[in-house]
Amino acid sequence: MALPGDPHDAYLPRNSLTFAPMPQQNIDLPDQAEWRDVTGAAQLVLYVNELGYVDEVAVRESTLPQVIVQAAIDQFKRAVFSPGLKENQPVKSRILIEIRYQNGKS
Repeated sequence: MALPGDPHDAYLPRNSLTFAPMPQQNIDLPDQAEWRDVTGAAQLVLYVNELGYVDEVAVRESTLPQVIVQAAIDQFKRAVFSPGLKENQPVKSRILIEIRYQNGKS
């Protein structure tokens, strides 16, 4: 019996889209005073459904403290995007986002 495929396979990568998902509002990343000495980056994969909602955020790579990464994930999960389009049809898609902090500023 074959195992079902990875559910993430239903989310098209950026290079398969006519238009990538775009946030409908500014996404303010965490900028806390206690993180003033933090420098690093994280790559996040956003899984955006055909309605523009973020179904999941996965960490691909990170040199940031987990508390900052989790705060960024929470912000992206609350965001609403215009959905990715393929041939003018909304589709599930995935996009890679990189966030960077230098001395606590994103």
